[in-house]
Amino acid sequence: MSVVCIDVSLLSGRTARITRETSCSIEEFKQEALASLQLGAGVLLTASGEALCQGTLEEAGLKDGDALLLQQRQADLLQSLELDLQLSKERGVSFQTPGRFTDLEVVARGAYSTTCSARDDSTGGLVAIKKMEGALEDLRHARETLKELRLLRHLGPENILNLQYVFLPGIKSTFSDLYIVSDLMETDLASILKSSQLLLDQHCQFFSYQMLRGLKFMHSAGVMHLDLKPRNVLVNTNCDLRISDFRYAIVDFGETGEAFLPGESEGYAVGNRWYRAPEALCHNYSYSVHGPTIDTWSVGAILAEMFARRPLFPGKNMQHHLQLILKMLGPWETSSFAWIKNPTAREFLESQSPGASRALSEAVRAASPSAMELLDALLQFNPEHRATAEQALNMSFFGELRCPEDEPSSAPLDLRDFEFLRRRVDLPGVREEIFLEALRYHRELMQRYEREQTLMGTMHDIQAYPLLEPGEEWVT
Repeated sequence: MSVVCIDVSLLSGRTARITRETSCSIEEFKQEALASLQLGAGVLLTASGEALCQGTLEEAGLKDGDALLLQQRQADLLQSLELDLQLSKERGVSFQTPGRFTDLEVVARGAYSTTCSARDDSTGGLVAIKKMEGALEDLRHARETLKELRLLRHLGPENILNLQYVFLPGIKSTFSDLYIVSDLMETDLASILKSSQLLLDQHCQFFSYQMLRGLKFMHSAGVMHLDLKPRNVLVNTNCDLRISDFRYAIVDFGETGEAFLPGESEGYAVGNRWYRAPEALCHNYSYSVHGPTIDTWSVGAILAEMFARRPLFPGKNMQHHLQLILKMLGPWETSSFAWIKNPTAREFLESQSPGASRALSEAVRAASPSAMELLDALLQFNPEHRATAEQALNMSFFGELRCPEDEPSSAPLDLRDFEFLRRRVDLPGVREEIFLEALRYHRELMQRYEREQTLMGTMHDIQAYPLLEPGEEWVT
């Protein structure tokens, strides 16, 4: 009885050489090939594009030195998260959620998202389910969504929104909405500040401490939030606080260069600007140098608002905002603006009249001396003189509340997860990355998908996309 030696290959290029007698059945031969290549079921053994299913090697006409191909059956490829979703309608918004989530009730609505509270029957606990509508339909929103998903996975839960679960309804080629499940936070600082609820000094202390603790953690990871405002600071009934919404965050790759901060044309609302630092308003910053103190300025503005119960810098436009800051923090010398490289901004600032010397203390009369000391450290016009999160945590305002042993720093980020930020990744590429991110919360499906992609030779490689040029913004 004759023996044949046949090469069996995958589209990815991996090959196994199988030696068997010609009387060996096609099925037995295929199983040996699958074992050699460490593959599961659901594949076809093909010769010249024709599937081999029955009979023996001899009956199939296979000879010594022939080459065969193992291919995945298209119908068996993973196209979705294969979830059994229940459709419900909450205040006019359709939700598709796994059956484990019950008692949905809308608690917040935004321009691009709706959030429900729900009970997770698998744990008995309460969660928040945020539906991000159309998040994957255009490149800008898809990139922002992917960045936020990965930052929340890396950073939580140190006073940062704790991401529990991610899912996508529909099939991979057409999904547009994304759902994220997190700890339920019943309110946010914006709602508290607009209410008649009394804020004691202890509340201001505890909230600002948690914000700075969260910033210390994210800054140590090389992440700058850049959009910290009361609406993005979530609070639960125990006064536990978590920072959310990382759409505009920047990841420091250890490079020099100017950060991209969204301007008015990108829909950066006026209310957002009220908490932005002077260097951001003047377009005079390096994210690797000034990014962290852009965030601590925002904490100062929020803390001042907690004492004053009104925004400290409600500017109508960029110029008016700067004027309000100068009036509140003055007086100053014109030399105070020498660090600003933007000539238009510097000339505007130098043309302003010095403000009163006690405007800040008069605006926040409820603040204690130690709170004023902290505000003065956080609201320094020059970012090089402004306190970092770690420095602010060491100030006397926090007294016995502090627990330095429970103020962790982050391990370095795995920057491979953020490589897409530095490359010209198109919308299909970002959608594939988001699908891969969702698969992380479905381990068995992730393993199956990786096997299939390896078999097909179509493993997604972010490194295949070209790098952005210095100063280039890919999303336009």
